[in-house]
Parts: sequence; structure tokens; C-alpha cells
Amino acid sequence: MFIGTASFVGCGNSGEKPAQEEAVKTEEVAHDHKHYQCPMDCEEGKVYEAEGSCPVCKMDLKEV
Repeated sequence: MFIGTASFVGCGNSGEKPAQEEAVKTEEVAHDHKHYQCPMDCEEGKVYEAEGSCPVCKMDLKEV
């Protein structure tokens, strides 16, 4: 039943932009944000949106 539904939905999309173009635009916007992380990984992968220092070891956060 899923294959029939997927085929029907996929064929009725003739007047719209391809999804690939929209995905590229979304990806470009996502790269505008910088993320920072402790170089010692004190918080096991936690990232921050602003520069600063690690609250655990006090080292400067590095851009990732």
C-alpha cells in the first residue's frame, strides 16, 4: 500500500519546484551559524552558538 501511495504523491508534483533546489537553499542557510566547543570535550559534544570559555575547564571554546 505504501508503494502505491508514494507513486501517486510523486506524480502529482508537476507544477512545483524540484525538492532538490529547496534542499540546497536550506543547507546554505544552515552554514551561516557558527558553533563552538571545548577543545577538551569536557561536556561530551556540547556546542555553543557564541564564543566564550568552557564552564568546566575554563579553556577558550574553539569553532567547530
